[in-house]
Amino acid sequence: MQAKQTNSALDSSLEASRQESQTSSTSSSTSRGHCVAMRMILPADVNVHGTVFGGAILSEYDLAGATAVRQFLGLSRMTTRHLSIDFTKALYPGDVFTIYARLEKLGKTSVTVHLEGWRTSPENQEERFSDVTVVFVYINEQGDPMPIPQWARDRSEDFK
Repeated sequence: MQAKQTNSALDSSLEASRQESQTSSTSSSTSRGHCVAMRMILPADVNVHGTVFGGAILSEYDLAGATAVRQFLGLSRMTTRHLSIDFTKALYPGDVFTIYARLEKLGKTSVTVHLEGWRTSPENQEERFSDVTVVFVYINEQGDPMPIPQWARDRSEDFK
């Protein structure tokens, strides 16, 4: 029974993303932003209290943010700084979480990305569980900040 409910939650979340993306101007965009990650919480992801480890979710946010920057700007050599991390709900085994991204600000050498996490429970209840704001700095081979190229700036207009 649990497996059927879990599959149903994943199917519902995927279908909602597909429906929202069909009504938007770009294929991966929704009213929440651009879907950059989706994953189910497994029993191995939780602590002794039965909720997901915070560090595991932060790791997912790092990957989702990097995916967003690569998708939005086509850049991959970046370093990060988390400006804010707000967890408002816990995640449990069987929950499917989806991370949406929006480009907030494009500076001379950096880009600020807002990441919003949504959970879908095995009972198909959906709610926002977190907000994270991350700054990515474009760097050279030596790790020094460098200006974001014009071609990347031009590309970013589609993701604001």
